Amino acid sequence: MRLVIHCDCDNYFASVEEKFNPALKNIPFAVCGNPEMRHSIVMAKNSLAKKAGVPTGISFRQAKKICPDLEYVTADMGKYLEQTKLTREIFKKYSDDVTPYGMDEAFISLGSVSFRESAASETQSRRQRICAATKM
Repeated sequence: MRLVIHCDCDNYFASVEEKFNPALKNIPFAVCGNPEMRHSIVMAKNSLAKKAGVPTGISFRQAKKICPDLEYVTADMGKYLEQTKLTREIFKKYSDDVTPYGMDEAFISLGSVSFRESAASETQSRRQRICAATKM
């Protein structure tokens, strides 16, 4: 059986922001567009904001009504693109057969495995190593 796993980084923009500013892990925040250009739509949020019920796709003003402690983080597409390049390099350490899908997703062929249990074990092992390497 050929094993292909799908990697998807949860709330990618928020995860990248937490990687570079670990203090953000302790407060609910949303990654939004540039407020000076009136682009304040919630593009991503961290787990604390998610637990408070903040959805993506609404205005920051609406999100603040749901979660009054919500902090605003301006999106940094250059940072996200750079992190995407690094993440893809890590994926390629595990397989030559990587199919990117968006900034934060990829299908990774891990080759052949004999049994379903081996596939599950191998998938979990690779997932843990990729998460550790990306620090997300």
